[in-house]
Amino acid sequence: MTRFLPGLVWLCLFPAIGFAAKAPAAPAPNGVEPLSIPLRLSMSAQEVIAALGPPRSDNRAFGGGIGYPGLRVLFDATGQEIGTLTLEGDTRLASGIGVGTALARVKAEFPDGTMVYDSYDVTAGQYALSFRAPAGTVDRIVIRPAGRRFATLTPTAPRTPPASTPALSALAGQWIDPRNAQTLELFAEGRYRTGVGGEGRVTASPEGLVFSGVLSAWNQGRAALSADRQVFEFYWRNADGAQNYFAFQRAGPAAAEPPAPEARARAELRALAGRWISQSVRNDYDNGAFDRGTGEDATSLFILENGTWRYGHQSGKVTISDASPADLKFMDFKPTAKPENLPRRKFELQGWAGDRAMGFWRTDPADGQPYRVVLHFRIREPRPGLATWIRSRAPN
Repeated sequence: MTRFLPGLVWLCLFPAIGFAAKAPAAPAPNGVEPLSIPLRLSMSAQEVIAALGPPRSDNRAFGGGIGYPGLRVLFDATGQEIGTLTLEGDTRLASGIGVGTALARVKAEFPDGTMVYDSYDVTAGQYALSFRAPAGTVDRIVIRPAGRRFATLTPTAPRTPPASTPALSALAGQWIDPRNAQTLELFAEGRYRTGVGGEGRVTASPEGLVFSGVLSAWNQGRAALSADRQVFEFYWRNADGAQNYFAFQRAGPAAAEPPAPEARARAELRALAGRWISQSVRNDYDNGAFDRGTGEDATSLFILENGTWRYGHQSGKVTISDASPADLKFMDFKPTAKPENLPRRKFELQGWAGDRAMGFWRTDPADGQPYRVVLHFRIREPRPGLATWIRSRAPN
């Protein structure tokens, strides 16, 4: 599963802007204001400090800014008008959108924008918005005035969810997690089934959906449902402060089919990317002997999102595909093994020790993310055989 980390914040100064006209009348909120924190985009620097408290740092005298967790605010030279607000922490827009929201929900809330590299840019009323989402989920929001300045808005209560409860029959069908290519099927009678066989019950309310069974591990099974009912998302924070986020979007006629092989492999590669550290080693020699390997292996294995691997001074290409019977035989799975214990997908590290290494991954049932990889490769020393490594994901 994926984690989102709050950033630091700088309130910096823009060059002076030479006008003194009164701000125009406030337009409709457009799902941006009021924010989930007591900050209005029409505030001055001193009003921001009064609302949010003493800053972490104040470098305005040097052309820098005032620091807060998860916010970056740029002012004009007088400190009276905000030019840019950047959100990288827990702050949410009036629509509930924030870091961790699926890009599909953003586009539904703020339509008719354009993608500029990995950011979705759109104008909504007086706000020019940019949602950066390199992996399909928002990790930064930048807000600028669409005109010359932000208008003063009369504070209003946050928007409330619709009073009506959606019918489960209207939500029945296939749903897909665009980050990890996981699938979920909802049934009109109030049950669900995941793509890997997990099951449970689901109920609907005006606030969203509540899942029992395997999905109850995510925010106690509570998921928010988008206004257009095309996305539902789990968003919560652990006791240690780590943010957690999973989202599913309704599958269209084409998306109801399994993802294309290339798209699926890319999603799996993103999930596997990271640092893997040694847990155990076993050598099975061709003469029937075996041992547990010699010494501790402190070298980390890195799997990278660009489709390469690195181990010490070695490196090469990573490929992911279905595991064939020949692959299972190479990985020393016995013909009598139970089908549920056999991996369906495998990855290969091309160029490993002049040959290749092949492995598979285990996923955590709580979040569906890989937490362990098992790697197999041929060895020649101290005698010919097959090495098996079990490696765990490094905590950082």
